[in-house]
Amino acid sequence: MSPFRIALLLLLFPFNVLFSQDISLNVNGGYLFGDRFKISGGKAQILGDWAFMGTAGVEIGNGRSAELTYLWQETRGKADLFAQQVNIDEAIQMHYIMVGASQYQEIGEGFAAGGGAKMGLMVLAPRKQSLEDIVKLAFGVQGGMKYMFSPGMGVQFSANLFFPVTDVGGYLWWSPGSGTQAAISSRIPFAQFGLFGGLIVKPTKLSY
Repeated sequence: MSPFRIALLLLLFPFNVLFSQDISLNVNGGYLFGDRFKISGGKAQILGDWAFMGTAGVEIGNGRSAELTYLWQETRGKADLFAQQVNIDEAIQMHYIMVGASQYQEIGEGFAAGGGAKMGLMVLAPRKQSLEDIVKLAFGVQGGMKYMFSPGMGVQFSANLFFPVTDVGGYLWWSPGSGTQAAISSRIPFAQFGLFGGLIVKPTKLSY
């Protein structure tokens, strides 16, 4: 997926909230695990690899925040089709562009724990130019802990689960021109679980 397309999607977010006094920016890195799943006539796999995630959030009161999240992962996708004797092994990028909400409760001085949910788009982007990007509705959930060591800066650790949704018999894998397409046999074909950690910055509360 080109950076230009990603930029266009992010422009849908009302960035005028950046002028709010309750904005927070999170930059996280971690490991997003893969998953194996059945497809019509075979099996497929998304491999695990390192991933990076950024979140812009606006506090809306009582520990709740509205959030925009973007996650990027570069990994490999595999598919084995038994009848056609076709084996696919391609470099791919996974993009999740999602909006949602979270709620965290203070559990001690500077510490807060909680979680949230989100929904948006999953983009599976094969690196080969001859293969088309695949865009699907996706959902995510998260839970974790934050520690603010100053009013404007802190750290966050979280566990996240992302999963696309596709109709029964819908297509999730890719077709190299006249090649083979593999049909997913369930509404939630696979899930990606990840562990992340990173920095929290609240720009308007930083001390200069």
